[in-house]
Amino acid sequence: MLIVGGVNFFPSQLESVLLGFAETSPHHAIHLDKKGALDEVSADIEADAHFWGDAGEDIRTRMATRIEAKIKDLLGFRIKVRLAEPNSIARYEGKSKRVFDNR
Repeated sequence: MLIVGGVNFFPSQLESVLLGFAETSPHHAIHLDKKGALDEVSADIEADAHFWGDAGEDIRTRMATRIEAKIKDLLGFRIKVRLAEPNSIARYEGKSKRVFDNR
């Protein structure tokens, strides 16, 4: 469980949102940073290979915005989403490392 700005959330909640989009894969990385006194959360989310090849930059930006809106509806706070190329997020043997806390 992570606490961001006083709100508790589980990384699995983000994964459940991603599974609702055919344009993304379940591979992601969550980055927690501190900006002044506030926590800032961003997520790198791998796009599906077919979507990445067919979509232009403007379509990818709109998709990231749709994902951000869905996450905000579910969690109650904003996570900045960046769509990443397919197979660009590191894979790990055994337990995956998906949360990078730099606070």
